Amino acid sequence: MMQGFGAPAAQEQQQAPAPAGAGEVDQSELNKFIGMATMAIFDEKFLPKAVEALKKGGPLPQAIARLGVTVVGRIYEAAKSQGQPVSPQVLLLGGAEVIKKIAELAEKAGLPADQEAVEMAFFIAADMFKNHVKGLGDYTDEMEQEDAAAFIQSMGDDAMRQAVEKSQRALSLGAQQMPGAQFAMPEEEAQQ
Repeated sequence: MMQGFGAPAAQEQQQAPAPAGAGEVDQSELNKFIGMATMAIFDEKFLPKAVEALKKGGPLPQAIARLGVTVVGRIYEAAKSQGQPVSPQVLLLGGAEVIKKIAELAEKAGLPADQEAVEMAFFIAADMFKNHVKGLGDYTDEMEQEDAAAFIQSMGDDAMRQAVEKSQRALSLGAQQMPGAQFAMPEEEAQQ
């Protein structure tokens, strides 16, 4: 393990209470997902590659997002191949925790990620992962419209406006700084 980059304590790995209004979430499934993600991020073989990806991955929000999609994608595909699909709520909440953990790793690597960068990384990663699962055939346009309607209904007008503005800023930044980029899991990382 790289010096100064130890994995969080086991108790910390397993504690991620679902926020109010998150819908029905299987807490044990969420804890298992976050534990697996933490182990993957801080794996002694993966960790140096993760730090390198953060340092050389372009603007920090995009680098955090790409690394988050790699980690979440590995867990998602492994669970799917074992016939144990991950629920959308766990993907959303667990994915947010993955982004936070990667931002903490970036901080330890000397790449400070403020709250706005972390939020932008989450929106970018959500869009990247959505496109990834669409490519696998696991997510349709109809499902996306249903999810968007449920999300909008669960938020108040001000919260929705702020979320849309942040999402537009994040996606705009991604398009400006990475023109024509296709977001996908890096082949080398996906096959390991």
